[in-house]
Amino acid sequence: MAAETANFELVKAMVANTPNSTADVNSGNFWQGSNGNSILRSAIIWRKQADLINSTEQEWMIPLTLAAYISNFVAVRVLLHKFTGLAYKGDENQFLPIHVASKKGHCRIVEEFLNHCPDLRESCDGEGRNILHVAAAHGRVNVVQYIVGKRNLQVLSKQRDQSGNTPLHIAVQNWHPKIVEILSPFHAHERANLNSLNNAGMTALDLAEKTEVDKEMLFRRKLTLMTLTLANSPRSEERTATKANLVIEDSVLKSLHNSDSLMFSKESVNTLLLVSTLVAGIMFVQGFTIPCGYSSSGNDVGTPIFLTHILFKIFLICNTVAMCGSITASIALMWAQTHDPSIIYAALRFTLPAPGVTLTMLSSSFLAGVALTVYHVLWLRIFFYAM
Repeated sequence: MAAETANFELVKAMVANTPNSTADVNSGNFWQGSNGNSILRSAIIWRKQADLINSTEQEWMIPLTLAAYISNFVAVRVLLHKFTGLAYKGDENQFLPIHVASKKGHCRIVEEFLNHCPDLRESCDGEGRNILHVAAAHGRVNVVQYIVGKRNLQVLSKQRDQSGNTPLHIAVQNWHPKIVEILSPFHAHERANLNSLNNAGMTALDLAEKTEVDKEMLFRRKLTLMTLTLANSPRSEERTATKANLVIEDSVLKSLHNSDSLMFSKESVNTLLLVSTLVAGIMFVQGFTIPCGYSSSGNDVGTPIFLTHILFKIFLICNTVAMCGSITASIALMWAQTHDPSIIYAALRFTLPAPGVTLTMLSSSFLAGVALTVYHVLWLRIFFYAM
């Protein structure tokens, strides 16, 4: 109890007053609590004991694994320094403490293990999965970024488990689009991850298209498909085709008929068209609603009062870009209403960046116009500048 509450002085006093002749002390029973926890385990989990109350995993955990599980960095460092061999002791599935740290996303703990025992990077669990497989399976972005960013660890991204799956396959299976993005960069010189086939003969894109998914995961599946598409991830049949260009074009046309594809669904076209039309309408009205009005006297009658002001110029430029961009996108999306897959593909490729640009210009135009309206109120003008 004293160890669990981290009462160092109390623990020190009790240990100092424990008689060495006590049979229980010599047999080791003195150090074992009634709930099976040793004083060492109690000292490790005192800070985050609440995290483990309902956990069944902690029953098999050795102290080092437990420390890795709850991210007790100090305990991990001390135990690795004193008992390095514990780092190689796993459960019945060969799940080592470093795998536990990777599964929980404790990047600092993983780094500490690799600093003390560099050969742990080659360790695999009972399914043949390394620490990158484990991090990818559980969506631990920070651990994946750390491993991919280390040159001596990048080889882990090409390793396969017993099913032939690379970490990219595992990330796709569990629908983690952010990790898929990290493991399949668009301008990668090394495309081994995207081209790799598992034992079932499927690439990462094949898995994303053919794996069934629950309704709750539909959005993450669409994001995963989009990420792989933007990275030009191939299908398995593309690798064996003799005319790569024709096959890629054919695969694009096939994907257009996939109702689950975010990029090519009819709903996406309609949504983008609605957004573009609304932005065009807003910009049209805003273009004739000049901030602060027009001059009503002198030689400048009928001209905007702040015509030469920099904020007014920003307002006009942003408004015009948003207006023209929205109209252009709307026209392109009208072509996407046809049933010609090549036209749909070309229209969407052209249109997808447009909403981001037009919405950015819309907000910039609004803020410039409002800042111009309150130009003579210094603190309010600074607030809108900051916005």
